[in-house]
Amino acid sequence: MVHLLQTKHAKIFRGLLYLACLASACVPALAQLETRGIANVNFIPFGVVSGDFNGDGKLDLAVTGGALAVLLGRGDGTFQDPTIYPIVGPSLYIATADFNGDGKLDLAIDGDNEISVFLGNGDGTFQAPLGSPTNGPPAFIGIGDFNHDGKPDLVIVDGPYISVLLGNGDGTFQSPIDNDSFPGPESLAVADFNNDGRLDVAAEGYSGGSMNMGVLLGDGNGTLQSALLNPLNEHPYAIASGNFNADGNADVAVSNATGVAIFPGTAALFTARATELPSAVETLWSRTSMGMGTRICFLVGWSYCWATATVRSSLLRRSQWMPTRLRWATLMATTSQTLWR
Repeated sequence: MVHLLQTKHAKIFRGLLYLACLASACVPALAQLETRGIANVNFIPFGVVSGDFNGDGKLDLAVTGGALAVLLGRGDGTFQDPTIYPIVGPSLYIATADFNGDGKLDLAIDGDNEISVFLGNGDGTFQAPLGSPTNGPPAFIGIGDFNHDGKPDLVIVDGPYISVLLGNGDGTFQSPIDNDSFPGPESLAVADFNNDGRLDVAAEGYSGGSMNMGVLLGDGNGTLQSALLNPLNEHPYAIASGNFNADGNADVAVSNATGVAIFPGTAALFTARATELPSAVETLWSRTSMGMGTRICFLVGWSYCWATATVRSSLLRRSQWMPTRLRWATLMATTSQTLWR
């Protein structure tokens, strides 16, 4: 687990966990996390995913690295000894879904120039892997139905491409549909960012000194449009999506060396972000305790600020995107309103 937390793609977890807690006023709960047990998988773990792989109502784990390990959960935070499945070469990424429509969770991992799918038997065991070719070693695995046929598809980072692999419904996938419009993709997030009912992809990456977050709109048939880019001034590590300001639109979070940058989504997508945010986007953080509660302010670039304030034991949650040229914004919270100055 220590090795997992040291990988760049685990850094987003810590930032997003903090963001989630801010939104639900659970900051003190962070200090209450404890280690319940250590499971030895006999190899360096990189990717981990949870799911109920044996149908007993308890969450299990699947871990990938030098092999694939499945650890059945006891329901108390501990796990049984792992079942090990050999793989060809090391694997860094893993995802779970019902890829063959039998109601049982399956596993997909990155392989040697392929995606390997282990079909689940529903009792915590898995069948021999099915391979679907890719252009190169996949560097990320996301899941969604990109062509509206009811079968899970995959989106991966495939060398210089962001590629969609349409599912056949039997655990195998069609040839990659490649998109090379995003420079140097590293990790992806899947959501409907423009509210048109079609899944889109957000990406972060670095190439030739250019650091970007971008959105690729889905056409609903498995293809993605050219990326709409938002330049960053720090090297991004990972990306995730969620409705962080409770406005019903999917937002984007990008982790970097100093924090997490939040890009607010709109029904018209992120096209406004490319013009409203400056080319050098900064993530600034201010957290100050007050006798009457807590004030928290995220400043993304020079233009937008989002905050959740806890006031006199009652949660006052306001989301407001304000144009400002100030480097820092001060949040003053009262029992009846949230003021910016």
